[in-house]
Amino acid sequence: MEIKFWGVRGSLPVPGSTSLLRDKVSRILTAAQGLSLDDDLKINEFLDVLPPHLTHLVGGNTSCVEVTSSRSHLILDAGSGLKNLGLRITDRLPLSPENDPFMDLSRGRKCRRAARPNPKAPKLTFLLSHTHWDHLQGLPFFAPAYMPDADLTFYGQDGAWLEEAFRHQQRAPRMFPVALKDMAAKLTYHNFPQGELRLGDLAITSFSLPHPGGCLAFRIKQGRRSVVYATDYEFKNPDSPQAADFVAFAKGADLFISDTQYTHLESIAREGWGHSSSIVALSLARRAKARAFLLFHHEPEHSDAKLFENLEKTRTYYHTLEGGRPSMRIELAIEGLTVLI
Repeated sequence: MEIKFWGVRGSLPVPGSTSLLRDKVSRILTAAQGLSLDDDLKINEFLDVLPPHLTHLVGGNTSCVEVTSSRSHLILDAGSGLKNLGLRITDRLPLSPENDPFMDLSRGRKCRRAARPNPKAPKLTFLLSHTHWDHLQGLPFFAPAYMPDADLTFYGQDGAWLEEAFRHQQRAPRMFPVALKDMAAKLTYHNFPQGELRLGDLAITSFSLPHPGGCLAFRIKQGRRSVVYATDYEFKNPDSPQAADFVAFAKGADLFISDTQYTHLESIAREGWGHSSSIVALSLARRAKARAFLLFHHEPEHSDAKLFENLEKTRTYYHTLEGGRPSMRIELAIEGLTVLI
């Protein structure tokens, strides 16, 4: 199973700024002082050993995660990152560069790389956590939605409301120039079923998270491997029965992708806003004994430097809790990251 991140921000998209670029360039030039970088090979070797907050952008698109296996193709949420995913599906965006971040949790298994969908007639399944705008806004710009032979199926808390939410977002001509009914693809909507949803070689279950308007977490399982996707939630008491039920839902996941929008102090100041901190999410991931924990749904006001700083603080806190014997990998979700489990 392969997981690729196309959008990792929360609330709204954020473009990269000139000041962010200048800061990265300044830090890279400082690190290069005294080095002889007189050919491309030496330059690339130097770049390869720099920390990721200097060589990569976290990204500014809102939630969109692609999950592929040898027999299935899922899209988790339809934030603004969906636009670039659509371009990739239709072969209008180049393949990811070789230096894009990659994380292998496969334990040495022979994992067959997921086949790309047929760009002439893609059949895609969406799992939508909820219908807040930052999780829907990519659909009007999703290229496969304008292909007559494409088949897009959406699952969420309420299938009828999913359709209404998309229709309202594209209410022509004042909300958007193209109405939902004028998209060429076949669009169908379903309530996520009670129990388990089987799609190809994947088995999917859901969990209702505490968030204004409600939100679904998803556990996607292929054989013994599993990923938990939990965006937009706030457990005011991480020791509550509901939190304990969620820990049981996430138990033993190979990959735990979690809302960590706020720092600990921000989460206190913004109680009731429906988002988590890395400290609360770490507690849940640790209790669930997840093999890897990814910080996700980043606050739009947080710079790349702040996000990587929070990542290091979370790692340090975890190492302290574990007495210097950590067993769980902790990383930052950034656009372009691919995880193999």
